[in-house]
Amino acid sequence: VITEKQKKSLKTRTITAVLIALIGIPCLIIGDWLFLLFGLVLAVLGTYEFIKVLKEKKHPIWIDIFTFIMTISFIYWAMFKGYMQNGELISETGHILISDISISTLGFAVLICGLFLGAMLTSKFNVADVCYYFTMSLFLSLSIQAIYFLRFSPMSSITDGYNYNGNQIASCCLFVYMIIGSFGSDIGAYVIGIL
Repeated sequence: VITEKQKKSLKTRTITAVLIALIGIPCLIIGDWLFLLFGLVLAVLGTYEFIKVLKEKKHPIWIDIFTFIMTISFIYWAMFKGYMQNGELISETGHILISDISISTLGFAVLICGLFLGAMLTSKFNVADVCYYFTMSLFLSLSIQAIYFLRFSPMSSITDGYNYNGNQIASCCLFVYMIIGSFGSDIGAYVIGIL
């Protein structure tokens, strides 16, 4: 028997999923700057969510701001690295270039040193919190980078370089395949778990 609480939770999740799909699908198909903006919104919301978990500890705000800035910089590092190497962020056809998933080693060192400094300066931010912030920053930044990579990189092998030739659907097939697999397993696990 499905309880009222479970029905309400399922209804909320369904409405949220439909709203995200209504916004995300056009961004995915159109791609380029619109999808980049959509990913930025996901990154900001995701970073805010994982930082919000430790808000009741009342640690200094600079730790949250520092972690937020570092996480967002990790996400866009691969694009900026490509820009520094190739001298361009956008191809001649106007499409965003991303050829690998990478995070700055120096950035990691700065993040971990800054977090440990925060743990040394305040008793309300301990080593467990440092590990949580560091791990979540890595997880979120690599996840969003992977989303960008799946959407933008396959064009180099599917079509003539990054020239979509108006075929936006072909350029997002790999991303759609990944979404179907992860959503299918997540929804299936949730429904089977309830029942």
